[in-house]
Amino acid sequence: MTRPEIEALRKQLKKIAAPVAVDADPLKAPPPGSLVEWNSCEGSGAATVSLSVVRDVLASRPGVWAVVDASGEFVPAAAWGWGIPLERTVVIRPRSDEDVAWAVEHCLRSPAVAVTWCQVGRHADRWLRRWKRAAEIGGGLGVLFRSEQSSTGTGVDQRWCSRGGQQDLAGRTVEVGLDYCRGFHEGTFHVQVCDAEGSLTLVPQLAHTATVERAAGA
Repeated sequence: MTRPEIEALRKQLKKIAAPVAVDADPLKAPPPGSLVEWNSCEGSGAATVSLSVVRDVLASRPGVWAVVDASGEFVPAAAWGWGIPLERTVVIRPRSDEDVAWAVEHCLRSPAVAVTWCQVGRHADRWLRRWKRAAEIGGGLGVLFRSEQSSTGTGVDQRWCSRGGQQDLAGRTVEVGLDYCRGFHEGTFHVQVCDAEGSLTLVPQLAHTATVERAAGA
């Protein structure tokens, strides 16, 4: 190809890829069959932000929310406080890493499961591609939580990092970074969390034009 033809092709590809960045939103569920990873420490707000996505998914499609809870730390009351129907929540408590892998894969593969949640560690790297394939078959959403230190794998559609934030009279502000997304490389968002009202909103940032336009209804 000649240089002018290459430049023309690049411009066309930019036009095709641009909408993907706008869709990379921590409060918006990715397409069915997606596998999302959250890297965070305890109390950083990752679970809270993700709960709003679970709520929206359950409101828009049939199926249950499967929580694979090997540690036994899941608190149903917290989910209920964010408007998630507990009658559509299934808690699974595996006893080993192999049981976790089996449970996550079969939940993702089942069309009766709308969202699969699981706290995983470094050992999950070898199962990510199988889980991604299972999510594509089942058509649900897979959400994995890992500490930043244990996240080394690939195979997910989005990788978010929650870095905590600040507390003020309006609630909490959580900084959420997009480390990876297919077709879009990175970005930073700030999410205002109001626990009393069970609501989350994106805080417009001047450095992110797409986010400001979306918040303004553009």
